[in-house]
Amino acid sequence: MSDQATPPAAGASGAGGGGDLTSSPVSGADILAGLAALAAEMGTLQGRLEDLQAVEGALAALAEQVNGLRAVTDEVAAIRDQVQALADSERDSGPPRPLDWNHIPDDEKATTLEDLAAWVRDVLLVGWPSLRRDLRACWPRHVELVNAVLWLRCAWATAYDHKGGRAHHVAEFWRAVGDVRTLARDLTGKCPRPGEKTAHEVPLAPRDDRAAAAQAMRDQALGTIRALQRQAVNPRLDPARREDADTQWRQLVRDWRVSEEEFRTYQTATRMTEQAEREAAYTPGDQDAAAPAAGD
Repeated sequence: MSDQATPPAAGASGAGGGGDLTSSPVSGADILAGLAALAAEMGTLQGRLEDLQAVEGALAALAEQVNGLRAVTDEVAAIRDQVQALADSERDSGPPRPLDWNHIPDDEKATTLEDLAAWVRDVLLVGWPSLRRDLRACWPRHVELVNAVLWLRCAWATAYDHKGGRAHHVAEFWRAVGDVRTLARDLTGKCPRPGEKTAHEVPLAPRDDRAAAAQAMRDQALGTIRALQRQAVNPRLDPARREDADTQWRQLVRDWRVSEEEFRTYQTATRMTEQAEREAAYTPGDQDAAAPAAGD
């Protein structure tokens, strides 16, 4: 064999056995371009961060406003509770409310009347004994007197029991005593005395005036129809007004379902009333004064 050394194969490693050195090195321009791109991205992120900080500040301000509104709401609620408590206190400690028989529930009327009779016995006839002559024992049979005594008890409580009672309340109570005395004389003056065999009158059942009220409203409608009819044919009015009056009276006839017979009856009654009023207003002296003297 020859002692001559064989040359290394193409592409073999160098003396140190290192890696491939064929890739080109990074240039300075590439580094500068990368740094510029990174700086631009950092600027964008900085802008977004500032936006987020601005939003955070707005949210903090909004939170302060919400907390302020909550404080105002709590204060309003506290004031409302104070006002309600004051109203309840005034209602509880205020003067007694007047009562009347119709506003007392049916299941409380017997107890109310019994309590009222006890007040008449223990207070009214003790402090004002002269009322015994006029406020006779049959007063509970007269609803008007029951209402009057209810009012009298209320006036007495306002004057003497209520902490806000003043001298003018006492004066009002004394005037009420006089009014009740007069009413009692009028209502019970002819009632049977104790021991008499004559039975006490029984109160009449309440009268129902709804039919009369309905007829009164119908008469008013008939009167309006008659007046509108006169306007509709009045030559002194302008045509538009006459036409409007004609439309109105015809509509009222339809609304109230007025028949011709009913309207004629109403007109006849109205003419008779007007004639009676003219005759009542006439005096012979008026005609004599208007007539010319003899020989004029």
